Amino acid sequence: MAGLDEAVRRIEAFCDRHLERFDTPGLALALTDRDATIAVLHRGFANLDAREPVGERHRFQIGSISKGFTAMALLQEHEAGRLALDAPVTEYLPWFAVREPLGPITVHHLLSHTAGIVCGMDATGEAAHEVWLLRETPAGWPPGERFRYSNVGYKALGLVLEAVTGRRWWEVVRERVMEPIGMGEADVIITDAVRERLAVGYTSPFTDRPWLPRHGFVPSPWFESATADGTICATADELARYARLLLHGGRGVLSPESFERMTTPVAEDPEAPGEVYGYGVKWVRGERDLLGHSGGMIGFTAYLLVDPRAGVGAVALMNSGFGKRLELVRFALSCLAAAREGEPLPPVPEPGPREGVPEAEALAGRSADERGALELSSPEHRALAGRYRSWNPWAPGFEVVVRGDGLWLEMLGSSADVADVQPLVPLPDGSFAVGAPPTPSRISFDTEIGGLPTRAWLEGAPFYRSDVP
Repeated sequence: MAGLDEAVRRIEAFCDRHLERFDTPGLALALTDRDATIAVLHRGFANLDAREPVGERHRFQIGSISKGFTAMALLQEHEAGRLALDAPVTEYLPWFAVREPLGPITVHHLLSHTAGIVCGMDATGEAAHEVWLLRETPAGWPPGERFRYSNVGYKALGLVLEAVTGRRWWEVVRERVMEPIGMGEADVIITDAVRERLAVGYTSPFTDRPWLPRHGFVPSPWFESATADGTICATADELARYARLLLHGGRGVLSPESFERMTTPVAEDPEAPGEVYGYGVKWVRGERDLLGHSGGMIGFTAYLLVDPRAGVGAVALMNSGFGKRLELVRFALSCLAAAREGEPLPPVPEPGPREGVPEAEALAGRSADERGALELSSPEHRALAGRYRSWNPWAPGFEVVVRGDGLWLEMLGSSADVADVQPLVPLPDGSFAVGAPPTPSRISFDTEIGGLPTRAWLEGAPFYRSDVP
């Protein structure tokens, strides 16, 4: 244990030296082995205005780490013979449809993010209509051919779980996954009733530019959500119990066969080489292969990883939409593994230089952010160029600009799970593919007023031309 005590002190030193670079008002870090929580570290503020420090009671929204809980509940149904992983989703949701399908989408495809569908815009605030909007976008490629992360796919899986069990998905997840591991008191969904138990989430004061540290923070918009892609709220110590479940191979919740299926690599994320997904979890490849998932919400970020070889895990929860948590978790695991294996502890590195905004000067077009105003260079595209906004806090808007001879789309803000800058590729029907084909993402423009289109449909979600500079 002396080795672990020194490892915890080394991790504390890393937190203190790098705290400003985590880009979050506050954080909670839980360290665990297979048997129990080793330590929980708290830094910074749960509420900046009240100067309230982060403490043991504060829960954080864990975002997409929740996907693993959904996957486990579905695998339990598979074990019981009530769900076939290779069955088309339409067997459980007859109304499920994708425009221009390239093959039947199965439960397996949704679980592994290989369905070829969009990520989703979180445009409706619930699951059913968001999934219904998939009929507004085509499949990007045949199911199973390649990876594309999809939140809306896991929303559909929550509906599948409800169709199979006849109960709300969150009731099943709480009873069958969370309660057996001691997480029964954590909040499964985000409601107004849980707000007082959460740290305050923070985001940027601007929705029209990439966030920079000098911008500071403002409280993030509050919303209720009950979709199976990411709504669990937990303390770091509560979530450490899920880390121990992974370290124990799902024991008490899943059979060994189901856990092996859940953690078997299916597809690598081409945008994050070395991250290989199974069902609701991913492997982060490196000197040591780590298992877990990241989470991002409006005003919160999280990361949970375990080192199965060393039998240790780490959970980082931050109340900022920009929190840099991966290096903290990696360093914590390297210290814990070294202590477990009798190796020298890694030194605490000095903070590196701040990352800049990529391609900050690359876009042509008219932009009112800190890059300054630039003039359009393609008159034939002038009617489409402009800023389009939505009331959706996940995707507050985007700008269509001309770059070289083509149109490009730049997302405003930093909340949406879509690439910041992507080309628009014209299609025969007058719409555009968003990103280089093949891609399921589409945008179209309509409602011309005064010679300008005033509405855009991005992945089935409406955005409206804005005159606000």
